[in-house]
Amino acid sequence: MLQLSGDLPEGVLLGNEGERLADRLRPGGAIWFSARAAKVHRDGVGADAPVTEWHSMCGRHVALPSRPNTGNGRFSDAGAFPAMLFRQKINCGYSVAGVAPDAAAFSVAMLYSSPARDGRTLFSVHAQDGGNLFFLNEADGMLTAKDRGGAIGIECEAPVHERGRELVMLSLEGSRLRLRLGRGPVIEARGGVENLRGEAELFIGCRNHRAGLQKTLGDLQISDVIFWPFGTVLAAPGMAETDQAAAVSDFWRWTR
Repeated sequence: MLQLSGDLPEGVLLGNEGERLADRLRPGGAIWFSARAAKVHRDGVGADAPVTEWHSMCGRHVALPSRPNTGNGRFSDAGAFPAMLFRQKINCGYSVAGVAPDAAAFSVAMLYSSPARDGRTLFSVHAQDGGNLFFLNEADGMLTAKDRGGAIGIECEAPVHERGRELVMLSLEGSRLRLRLGRGPVIEARGGVENLRGEAELFIGCRNHRAGLQKTLGDLQISDVIFWPFGTVLAAPGMAETDQAAAVSDFWRWTR
């Protein structure tokens, strides 16, 4: 066994990756939801107790069950990693109102597992004004990020989910959309998005508050959702990684 007499820097120590990530995210104004028992409130005890509140690690936000989620949401820490559980054709989603002053500029990172590569709606962002929304969907082995109006979008092959959790990051700012899987290259698309203005509401694992959208709901495990309310954290293709993106990538690399 190797023994050192001096103090080691925090970055080489295992077990406190979450605390380090929170410290790096806070200066960027991020809102971080992590599936941890201390942050998940349930109506009762045991694996079948429905989730009533999911509190953020960074920021003072609470994810509440979407209106069609009438006691369907579950939390589990019995698997390879703690996660919020989502089921095909059953609304287990959550919503967070007021996450950004303007839905036209935001970034999202998500750590999730969907072995069948058919998790369906991973997240969506609604605009208070104009009626448009933006969503990320996984279906039949493909990821699709686009606004409902079809003005901007990216489609690419979904992660294979060979082990642990996969990381997807996305940034939308004005007419520019960027997406990255894991530590891979950034994909960029441009388009003139309309009616995506006003205060933003974030939906996790569902499209919106409407019932009857079963085809948008898949089997999925989500451990972490990070939302930045003020624009892009993904640098342009070929450019150096931003500090906020690097913080999430490092966390994923050490905890997956």
